[in-house]
Amino acid sequence: MRHSSVVVSALAAVAALSLTTGCVEEQPVEGSSLEIPLVQTGADGTVFRLSQATFEIIFPDMTTQQVSGDVNQPSITIPLAPGHYGVRLVDGWTLERSTDGGMSFASVQAVMGNQNPQPVAIFPDTDQQVVFRFYVRDAGGSLSVTLGVVADPQQLLGTLSFAQATGALANYVGKTVDYSLYFDGSAQRTAIENGVPVRHYLATGVGAEFLNDPIGLFNPGPIGRAAVGGTLDMVVRANPDGTQEVIGTFYNVVGNPLSFGPAPVSVGLDAMGFPLDAAFAATAPFSLTGPTSTAAGTTTIRHALN
Repeated sequence: MRHSSVVVSALAAVAALSLTTGCVEEQPVEGSSLEIPLVQTGADGTVFRLSQATFEIIFPDMTTQQVSGDVNQPSITIPLAPGHYGVRLVDGWTLERSTDGGMSFASVQAVMGNQNPQPVAIFPDTDQQVVFRFYVRDAGGSLSVTLGVVADPQQLLGTLSFAQATGALANYVGKTVDYSLYFDGSAQRTAIENGVPVRHYLATGVGAEFLNDPIGLFNPGPIGRAAVGGTLDMVVRANPDGTQEVIGTFYNVVGNPLSFGPAPVSVGLDAMGFPLDAAFAATAPFSLTGPTSTAAGTTTIRHALN
């Protein structure tokens, strides 16, 4: 399976939009606004758009108001008074793709890579940015999209096998849960860490899916919801004895770590002796630490490139 992504992000603009009913009307300050694009076009001409998109604006007093997107418009602009808001993309949206310059569109499968709603602070006489990130899954072959900041999405996928657990996770002992993490691989770097050549991956705004959950805390429960938009910190090391190994941690949006490794991998080295950015598979120990529960066991890991 190949993967790519599209980042839907807000750009600076000053305009007006009529909001649907739902809360007491705010008096916006001239020049203070939030724009949410509905359409993005890649360098290769591929067009993505959000269809059937409704956004819920959560005001500082916790009242709400809905804004409906129109697929015939490239964006919507929301004038807002200064304050702290939330912006939620309401369920029912569809991400669509066109390869003929926007003449025709077809829906694609997409995984959101951020928390929903997104917090946003509006300041006087400013235009603010809100980001909705989508990882597009394509089973039909190569997908060439170079949009936004995610040019080369990568994936970690596998199965968590629970050997021990406490608290709310206790019922997972002896059970398995499948997972898939979609992340931006462009932030990787090579370095010497503790005297060892490494390739270091650091990705934020990770898309996360959990599948085949027998209990339901990961899918559709709170663990899975908190994982969306998390951070991946992963290192592949080239050891002095000629072997390579992977170790890493995935943090959800509240900082709870799921750590894995070290585990042996085989990725080869570049001319300078650093591990290559390459696909690999491994079986590693893992540990999961939450506020009131813990778990440990083994996980299969497969690193898939675009």
